Amino acid sequence: MSQLKSPLVSVGVPVHNGEKYLHQALHSLIQQSYQHIEIIISDDYSSDATSSICKSFAVKDPRITYFRQRQKLGMVDNFNFVFQKAKGKYFLWQACDDERHIDAVRILVNLLENNPQAGLAASNCTLFNEKVSFQYSYPFKIRSSSLETLKIFLRRTYTVSSLYYGLYRTLALKNIHGTHTPPFPFLLGSNDTLTIFRIFLNHQLVFSKKVLFFKRDSGYYMQKYDILQKRQFSPDVVRKIVRYSITPFVIAYITYCAILYTHRSALSKKIKTTISIYVIKRYFRENSAYIGRIFIGLLYLTSGLKQKLFGLQKN
Repeated sequence: MSQLKSPLVSVGVPVHNGEKYLHQALHSLIQQSYQHIEIIISDDYSSDATSSICKSFAVKDPRITYFRQRQKLGMVDNFNFVFQKAKGKYFLWQACDDERHIDAVRILVNLLENNPQAGLAASNCTLFNEKVSFQYSYPFKIRSSSLETLKIFLRRTYTVSSLYYGLYRTLALKNIHGTHTPPFPFLLGSNDTLTIFRIFLNHQLVFSKKVLFFKRDSGYYMQKYDILQKRQFSPDVVRKIVRYSITPFVIAYITYCAILYTHRSALSKKIKTTISIYVIKRYFRENSAYIGRIFIGLLYLTSGLKQKLFGLQKN
């Protein structure tokens, strides 16, 4: 597929104070074997070296367009800002700390080009940081119907990152106005799940079994119990715990919106009912899992506290 004939892919990079890993993230984009891309960076009023890093890349690569916001937009609005600037037939978001296989864009473009009914192409992924890594292998077929995809997605919510950062058909994403915008900041955790849910209501998924996406984890997902046991309560960890404490409200909000979007869709009554049942099952499954995670977290926290107290007594 020559560059002249190949469709343009827009890559949106929303970033705020991302100096630590931004270089690696941008490097993984400019090194893609699929070269017909535009890279749109929106610096959400960063106070670190993000601006200088972005400018240095933009000077070297004419495919990069750099915007610096004059005041902080917030995560969701910044994600939608880069999407609104997109000119390509296809679009993907790139977080400022994630990386991609050198052939990721090429493989995903080919999947969408060969499957016009699909609205999203995604792949298996690896969750990693400096200490550990874990590869997810998702049970999606190469081509899945909308209903099949929704059933798997609602049963396995850990799939959302790999899907959310997949390659969208731009028109499909425009039809739902970009990423979902929750009405209140404390519901922020709903935006990726509801964005993917709305895409799958009307479009098929095409999927590569190859690991094309590398999602960086701060440790709050893969090592959350270690953090609790060692009682590493930095301000950032405390914010995460507070945010996690409102998870039941986020789950309820996702359930409400998912059912609302389902019944507003043009699907048949039978399919709407089926999807609504999937959504309700997810609600109870997620809340049960949440209670389980809280219980395990308390066990680890108690264990860490005992270790500290016994250590003090020995000293």
